[in-house]
Amino acid sequence: MADIGIITFQLGGMNFCIYADRILEIVRYTEVRKIPRPLPYVIGLIGLRKHIVVVVDFRKRLGLSPISLSKDT
Repeated sequence: MADIGIITFQLGGMNFCIYADRILEIVRYTEVRKIPRPLPYVIGLIGLRKHIVVVVDFRKRLGLSPISLSKDT
């Protein structure tokens, strides 16, 4: 049986996990470009190595109370 890599994280005191092979990469928070009329949980867009990436607030997506964004977020 092969080893399975799992990434775990915590939001609002709840534990979550996702298979590591579903994660392309984890990047540090950077300035986000706001977009008009986004979905409630979409923060905006960032440019990452010539690609446009949608930044999602999973706390909002899961109905948890929001926190302020910072470089440590």
